[in-house]
Amino acid sequence: MTVYLLSIGLISILGQVILLRELNVSFYGVELIYLFALGIWLFWTAVGVVVAAGVAAALAVALSSTEGPVPGTRINVEAITLPGR
Repeated sequence: MTVYLLSIGLISILGQVILLRELNVSFYGVELIYLFALGIWLFWTAVGVVVAAGVAAALAVALSSTEGPVPGTRINVEAITLPGR
């Protein structure tokens, strides 16, 4: 599992570096493109975090009224929500 995750990380970093280099070439070496590319990248990462937090909150609300596998028990919702919430 660790080797699998490590290989995914290395491939994604390699893809990101290639993407940024190609953007730099297509804009004739203007380094301002790095500012725009990283800004857009971080913006959409933040949007993904906000959406994921909303989905986790909705899931917690949906599961809070769910009975557990044994009658009379409930599912521990805090174990499935995002850390720090």
